[in-house]
Amino acid sequence: MSAVTPSVADMSPSQHDFDFVFGQWSVRNRKLVDVTDPTCDEWVEFDASSVVGPILTGIGHTDEMTVPEPADGGPPFVGFTLRLFDPHDETWRIWWSSTRAPGVLDTPVEGRFDGDRGVFDPTRRSRARPQPRSGAPDT
Repeated sequence: MSAVTPSVADMSPSQHDFDFVFGQWSVRNRKLVDVTDPTCDEWVEFDASSVVGPILTGIGHTDEMTVPEPADGGPPFVGFTLRLFDPHDETWRIWWSSTRAPGVLDTPVEGRFDGDRGVFDPTRRSRARPQPRSGAPDT
C-alpha cells in the first residue's frame, strides 16, 4: 500500500496564508476579561510562548501555546490551535482547545485572507459571546 499525497498542482496559493507564523515565538495576547458577559468591554493582556508548524503536507498546521502566568491569576495552561485549509472553497477553519477545558475542541472559526488581512466569521460560537476575529501579521 502506498501513501496518497495531494498534488501541489491541485492546491491553492491560499494554503500558505499562515506560513508567516511557523516557528517559535514569544507572544503578547489580548482578550476580554469576561467573554461570557455581553456588556464586558475590559481587555487584559498576557504573555505566552508558541511553537507553530505545518501538518498534512502543508494544508494545515498546529500551534501549541504555553501561558505561564494567565491574566486572570489562574494556574498556568497550555493551548492548542488547529488550522486546516479547504482548497475546494479556499476557506480556513480554526479550532481551539486547552488544558483549561480538557477534552473540548471548540467550534471552528471560518474565514479567509483578503490581501494580508485575515477575515473570519464575526461570531465565535465557542462557550461565549460573539467576538470579532480579524487580524494582520505584525511583520
